Amino acid sequence: MAKILGDAVIKVNGGVLKTIEGSGRLQTGGLNGKTRKGGGKIHGPAKVMMESRISFDVLVDGDLDTAALREIDDATVEFADANGGPAWVVNRAWFVELGEIEEGEDSKMSVTLEGEPAQKVGAS
Repeated sequence: MAKILGDAVIKVNGGVLKTIEGSGRLQTGGLNGKTRKGGGKIHGPAKVMMESRISFDVLVDGDLDTAALREIDDATVEFADANGGPAWVVNRAWFVELGEIEEGEDSKMSVTLEGEPAQKVGAS
C-alpha cells in the first residue's frame, strides 16, 4: 500500500525549518493547460510552464531570522513526509514573500518560495 503524505518536513539547503504542523503546501509546477482565445472565439489549447510554489508557516520565536528567509535564492528545497512517505525536491528555489506575524501562544508567519517544477523522489 502506498504511503500517504502526513506531516511535511521542509528543508532549505539541508536545514530543517521550524514549520507549523499542517501548514505546508506545495504546487508542483510543470506544464499547465491554458485556453487560447481572442476575437470572440476559442482557438484551442496551449501549454505553459509554471514554477513550483512552496508555502508554509514558521514558528515565530527568538531563532526566527527573517533576513535569512528573504535571502533564499538558488536553493534546494525538500518537501517530504516526516515518516518516510512521499517527497519532492524543488531546485533553484527563491524567496517570494513573508506574511504578517500572528501573535499569541502559537505565533507564526507565512513564507512563500518558488522554483523550478518539483521532482518527486522517495517513497510512492
